[in-house]
Amino acid sequence: MDIKSSTKILAASAIAAATTYLMLNLIASADWIELAFGGATFLTTYLITAPLIGAINTSDIKNLKTMFSDLRIISKLLNIPLNFMDKLTKMLEKWLPINF
Repeated sequence: MDIKSSTKILAASAIAAATTYLMLNLIASADWIELAFGGATFLTTYLITAPLIGAINTSDIKNLKTMFSDLRIISKLLNIPLNFMDKLTKMLEKWLPINF
């Protein structure tokens, strides 16, 4: 078991969950709106945080794209956030050449 990677994934999820919790406390609306807003907030925060703290790297993203490539429409939908994370990861690797 890779404790270091698991800890980074846990940290990214915890940051996304805390951000979502705080944002949902600021709004008071219908439950379905809170669900949609909370889901979007969590997803956006996780997609940014995971590459920033090194929970996911370029090879991980490439592996995910390969795994989902045979799923047609689902593959195309999943490629949107994966491409975003890939660009963010490559940008970070360019700016921070260290492996953290």
